Amino acid sequence: MTAPTPEPQSRPFRLRYLFYAAAFVFFFFLILDGVIVFLERKGSVDTQNSNDPAWLSTGNPWHADGNRYVVGPADKKSMASMTFKVEKGAAWRGFMLGGSFMRGIPYEGAGTMRFWLNRSLSARFPNAEIELINAAAVSQNSHRVKQIVQHAAALDPNVLIIASCNNEGALAPDEVTQRLHKSGTFRLLKKWLRDDMEDNERPLHTPQDPDID
Repeated sequence: MTAPTPEPQSRPFRLRYLFYAAAFVFFFFLILDGVIVFLERKGSVDTQNSNDPAWLSTGNPWHADGNRYVVGPADKKSMASMTFKVEKGAAWRGFMLGGSFMRGIPYEGAGTMRFWLNRSLSARFPNAEIELINAAAVSQNSHRVKQIVQHAAALDPNVLIIASCNNEGALAPDEVTQRLHKSGTFRLLKKWLRDDMEDNERPLHTPQDPDID
């Protein structure tokens, strides 16, 4: 005796289950992305890939942590770990923006332009409350510098000091690439699929893109 042949499912039935499957996949990856971003902010996961010729970071580099702004996880490797007050108050606030030249690489602390300028301002105006924030970053072209300038301009600065265009070997990322890099899941998969380059293999300067050579 042969088993009865099941009746074919109706079109509305198939469409309904297709919708259920798509919704499940969408919400699964939405929750997964949120978990990865949370772990990244906690420092438990690193999604940045050092093989990129320029840091493909997007969005605001700072987020509020209590009463201070701190550098977010996506920019920790490239920017100086400086914090500053959420409420500026009566302070004089300046941002130094650009690439590694402005940040002071390979120097830290006393070797940077920010250090000497801050010392000079403090000596000339000893009673003033001065916030001079080093917001420059390594391997950062003018496309990203412009984005950070826009975020810094919204934080009530007295002055923006910008020195850029020393990392223009990499073309600005297209819209799709920028949107993908906003996803922690995408960044983590990209990092897993491409091994990090060893320090001795990484070029000192940003490689020149053949289209703009």
